[in-house]
Amino acid sequence: MIGLIALIISYVIAPDYPEGPIRYLIGSSLLISGVSFLFGIISSILAIKNKELGVKKYVGIFTPLLVILYVILVPILIGLVGFKDP
Repeated sequence: MIGLIALIISYVIAPDYPEGPIRYLIGSSLLISGVSFLFGIISSILAIKNKELGVKKYVGIFTPLLVILYVILVPILIGLVGFKDP
Protein backbone atom coordinates (compact mmCIF):
# COMPACT_ATOMS: atom_id res chain seq x y z
CA MET A 1 0.00 0.00 0.00
CA ILE A 2 2.94 2.33 0.62
CA GLY A 3 4.05 1.84 -2.98
CA LEU A 4 0.63 2.78 -4.30
CA ILE A 5 0.47 5.88 -2.09
CA ALA A 6 3.97 6.97 -3.17
CA LEU A 7 3.02 6.48 -6.82
CA ILE A 8 -0.12 8.58 -6.43
CA ILE A 9 1.82 11.30 -4.60
CA SER A 10 4.35 11.51 -7.41
CA TYR A 11 1.55 12.22 -9.90
CA VAL A 12 -0.30 14.64 -7.62
CA ILE A 13 2.69 16.89 -6.91
CA ALA A 14 4.11 16.83 -10.45
CA PRO A 15 3.77 20.12 -12.34
CA ASP A 16 3.66 20.29 -16.14
CA TYR A 17 7.36 21.14 -16.34
CA PRO A 18 9.18 19.95 -13.20
CA GLU A 19 12.32 21.91 -12.38
CA GLY A 20 14.72 22.06 -9.47
CA PRO A 21 14.15 20.11 -6.28
CA ILE A 22 10.67 18.93 -7.29
CA ARG A 23 12.32 16.66 -9.88
CA TYR A 24 14.24 14.90 -7.12
CA LEU A 25 11.13 14.64 -4.96
CA ILE A 26 9.18 13.04 -7.81
CA GLY A 27 12.08 10.70 -8.60
CA SER A 28 12.48 9.62 -5.01
CA SER A 29 8.72 9.04 -4.74
CA LEU A 30 8.81 6.83 -7.83
CA LEU A 31 11.82 4.95 -6.46
CA ILE A 32 10.08 4.41 -3.12
CA SER A 33 6.99 3.11 -4.90
CA GLY A 34 9.03 0.68 -7.01
CA VAL A 35 10.95 -0.66 -4.03
CA SER A 36 7.75 -0.97 -1.99
CA PHE A 37 6.04 -2.85 -4.82
CA LEU A 38 9.03 -5.21 -5.04
CA PHE A 39 9.05 -5.85 -1.27
CA GLY A 40 5.27 -6.38 -1.36
CA ILE A 41 5.59 -8.99 -4.09
CA ILE A 42 8.40 -10.78 -2.27
CA SER A 43 6.56 -10.80 1.07
CA SER A 44 3.36 -12.02 -0.61
CA ILE A 45 5.22 -14.87 -2.28
CA LEU A 46 6.77 -15.83 1.06
CA ALA A 47 3.35 -15.68 2.77
CA ILE A 48 1.82 -17.92 0.11
CA LYS A 49 4.77 -20.30 0.35
CA ASN A 50 4.37 -20.51 4.15
CA LYS A 51 0.61 -21.07 3.72
CA GLU A 52 -0.43 -18.19 5.96
CA LEU A 53 -4.11 -17.59 6.54
CA GLY A 54 -6.09 -14.64 5.18
CA VAL A 55 -6.40 -12.80 1.92
CA LYS A 56 -4.10 -9.82 2.64
CA LYS A 57 -1.18 -11.83 1.31
CA TYR A 58 -2.56 -11.37 -2.22
CA VAL A 59 -2.63 -7.55 -2.05
CA GLY A 60 1.14 -7.35 -2.53
CA ILE A 61 0.85 -9.22 -5.81
CA PHE A 62 -2.36 -7.79 -7.24
CA THR A 63 -1.66 -4.09 -6.60
CA PRO A 64 1.51 -3.89 -8.75
CA LEU A 65 -0.15 -6.13 -11.32
CA LEU A 66 -3.08 -3.73 -11.62
CA VAL A 67 -0.74 -0.73 -11.94
CA ILE A 68 1.24 -2.48 -14.68
CA LEU A 69 -1.93 -3.47 -16.52
CA TYR A 70 -3.17 0.12 -16.32
CA VAL A 71 0.10 1.47 -17.74
CA ILE A 72 0.04 -1.08 -20.58
CA LEU A 73 -3.65 -1.08 -21.45
CA VAL A 74 -4.41 2.66 -21.43
CA PRO A 75 -2.18 3.52 -24.44
CA ILE A 76 -3.46 0.47 -26.31
CA LEU A 77 -7.08 1.40 -25.69
CA ILE A 78 -6.44 5.03 -26.63
CA GLY A 79 -4.83 3.82 -29.85
CA LEU A 80 -7.75 1.54 -30.66
CA VAL A 81 -10.59 3.86 -29.68
CA GLY A 82 -8.90 7.24 -30.17
CA PHE A 83 -9.61 10.53 -28.49
CA LYS A 84 -13.13 11.86 -28.62
CA ASP A 85 -14.03 15.49 -28.07
CA PRO A 86 -16.97 16.04 -25.74
